[in-house]
Amino acid sequence: MISRLLKLVIILSVVLLIAGCEEPEDEYIVCGKKNPAWLLDLIEEANSKPLYYAASSICEYEYQDSYLIEFDNPLSSCLLCRVYDCDGNLIEWSSQEEITDFMNNREYRRSIWRCCD
Repeated sequence: MISRLLKLVIILSVVLLIAGCEEPEDEYIVCGKKNPAWLLDLIEEANSKPLYYAASSICEYEYQDSYLIEFDNPLSSCLLCRVYDCDGNLIEWSSQEEITDFMNNREYRRSIWRCCD
């Protein structure tokens, strides 16, 4: 009985080890769209300069009945400079009040990506 249990434990351990070594697929879903080209370009840019983009992240927020994507780079001196709509269009803030409203009223949905794993 113990030898059967030992064999089972060894087999399960090997299976879990093999399964854990598989490369994860890069799949990013934004606003219901899988791997939009503009998002992949942002991620490629950040991955190409890991020192500059260290600790950067891309998060999805709900704001005024729409979804906005924020590319946050803590090393940048520009707050909320890279916020995009679902089609990858850069949001151009018209005033400080608009930025403040976004910061105060956005609702975090999820993290999409974090540099540089």
